[in-house]
Amino acid sequence: MQKLNFILLDKIPDDVQNTACNNALRYALFSLPFTVNRMAFDDIEKRVENICKGKIAEYLFLSFLKHHRINFDEASCLTPYYLPDNRDFLMGNYEWDIKNNFLHHHDLKLIENPELLPALIPDRFKGDQWTKRLKTLFPEKKGVAFVFTFMPLKNKNGKNIFKLQLSASQLNHLQKIKTEWSGKKIIDAPYPETYLENIYFAEQSLENSFQMEGEFQMLITSIAGPKQWSNFELHQPQNYCKGLMKTRIQNRACEVGKLPAFYPFFRNEFRSISWGILI
Repeated sequence: MQKLNFILLDKIPDDVQNTACNNALRYALFSLPFTVNRMAFDDIEKRVENICKGKIAEYLFLSFLKHHRINFDEASCLTPYYLPDNRDFLMGNYEWDIKNNFLHHHDLKLIENPELLPALIPDRFKGDQWTKRLKTLFPEKKGVAFVFTFMPLKNKNGKNIFKLQLSASQLNHLQKIKTEWSGKKIIDAPYPETYLENIYFAEQSLENSFQMEGEFQMLITSIAGPKQWSNFELHQPQNYCKGLMKTRIQNRACEVGKLPAFYPFFRNEFRSISWGILI
């Protein structure tokens, strides 16, 4: 079997997974009223779940880097809950974004031909992430780069690994704030975070607002930067890899096997891989 140099994380510590879920849900509830509905979900709870999924992936990936003592700068990219994100982290000469997608499979170890999975960059309109790849937000950096990861969506019983358990009160507060600030230009913090903590978690704690139905896995595959942009083609919404993935929006896409793998750039740091294996 050809060595892909992909990293499969299948032993992520429980405390890391729990912290990822806590941080993600807190961020999602605070930020949703001020966040663009990129996937055009009508259901507000579905939007919370979608934001959580992205933040969980981000936290797990960066925790893995931190555990292996790889230097990166996340702090410079953080923004208040009511403002759009900058990049996910800075590392080396580049601004980095983590592009994670969820697969319809319960065990990443059983996936055939992972090199055929698509590296996707949203390109719905001029000014979307594909366009923004050409503009650096930090003048000292040479360009923008992406790292492509994948996670299972459901467990072996077909249940979501991350399951929301929001109360009626939490959803009512969320809808009320969303309605109040819809279409308004925001410059300063609409509410202190202590106020949001109180209205969302006074009656039902953060920890009781979700449930884990299994263990997270993550497949860290390839990267793309300025030298790889020509590999990407325009793709309409479609199914990939015999239904492993289904997209809802237009993207630029390339098979991850045609891009440089993430692992070789940090071969020394990953001499002994914790939390997983090299495939």
